[in-house]
Amino acid sequence: MKHSVILSFCSLAATTSALGINCRGSFACGGGSGNLINLKSIVDNIQPRDRFYPAQQQIACTGDTCAFFQNGASGTAEQVSADLQALLDHGCKKCGSVPTQPGNNVADGQLTVNYVSHPNCQGAC
Repeated sequence: MKHSVILSFCSLAATTSALGINCRGSFACGGGSGNLINLKSIVDNIQPRDRFYPAQQQIACTGDTCAFFQNGASGTAEQVSADLQALLDHGCKKCGSVPTQPGNNVADGQLTVNYVSHPNCQGAC
């Protein structure tokens, strides 16, 4: 019985410590020149809507703020638009991450909007 209580507690702790949708970014994000509203507008105009983006590839940038998938995630421009809307709905203004897999854990894959020191593009990448 004692062993199962410990296992249950550990499982609960692992679940509650998982970082879900959030408005976090690097220390430089707060002073960055881009914002989520402009980034979403850019992504909403990417054609074709099924254009595929692998992990780590910059999808779109505005100023020094870019969107990209990480932690094994990938997806289409349509999915990026939906994920950016989720960040806006969450109250994010400049940076943040949204899980791309069920379970609300960004460690399982995420779309991230963050400060980038050397953007590969301005607008759609």
